[in-house]
Amino acid sequence: YKIVSDNFSRNRRVKNIFTDVVNIFLKENLTYDAEETRLRRQIVYEKVLPIEVTVMKNENILRRGRLLTQDQLVRMEELSKRITKKKAAVGIISTSIVLLLFMIIFALYFKNFERKIYFSLKHMIIINAALLVNVVLNKGLLTFLQADFYLLPTSFAPILVAILIKPRIGICVGIGMSIFSGIMTQYSPHIIIIALCSSLLAVYAVIDLRKRAHFFFVGFVVAIIHAVLIFAFAIMQDFSFIDALYSSRLGLLNGIFITVLLFPGLVIFENLF
Repeated sequence: YKIVSDNFSRNRRVKNIFTDVVNIFLKENLTYDAEETRLRRQIVYEKVLPIEVTVMKNENILRRGRLLTQDQLVRMEELSKRITKKKAAVGIISTSIVLLLFMIIFALYFKNFERKIYFSLKHMIIINAALLVNVVLNKGLLTFLQADFYLLPTSFAPILVAILIKPRIGICVGIGMSIFSGIMTQYSPHIIIIALCSSLLAVYAVIDLRKRAHFFFVGFVVAIIHAVLIFAFAIMQDFSFIDALYSSRLGLLNGIFITVLLFPGLVIFENLF
């Protein structure tokens, strides 16, 4: 087909005729075999021996002014990988401790001030399910879509809980989601403040909610709060007025995103619980 295209590219009619003739007399004899390819790759992988590097404590791997050899490069790369793994493990442990303390504090709050909810299996399932869905959604947006932090629908769970249970519990969930957002964004202070403010004001907006059409008002509140706070933090970081205004568009998109999520989200939770 490539030969025909190269030689008869100007005359489409002749090109089509020759292509039909070639297709009649020529048949492909080389096809892609996915299973065979996978097996051959596996054989190659098994033949590659792992790189083992020994680095002594306080060992000087590279001296200043010396040329970097291949052996030194390999040792430095392996050392960097080990340090990265160690930091990841420490991060997981520290995050787990923070989340455990958070769960203990809220469990004590529910037990002492919201005893009906604390002893209600249905309500506790709703709270934990809303938190789980919101955290997974945020993590998915960050991991798979590389979404901006400002687009994370952090106020989704607080709004759901405020509607299905009561606003006071929605405020608690909003505080929790702000903490989760901080963990996901490497404890960025302005992200935590934006998440907290938008969640709390969104909960206040649903106190007098009577119709599902009022979700548009809730989304509008989230959008305005997000946009204003993003603009303010951008100005504090020495952004120009135009750049700060352009960044605040993400806050408006966040409000739209929250509105779109609320309609199916509330229906699903009402039917499940």
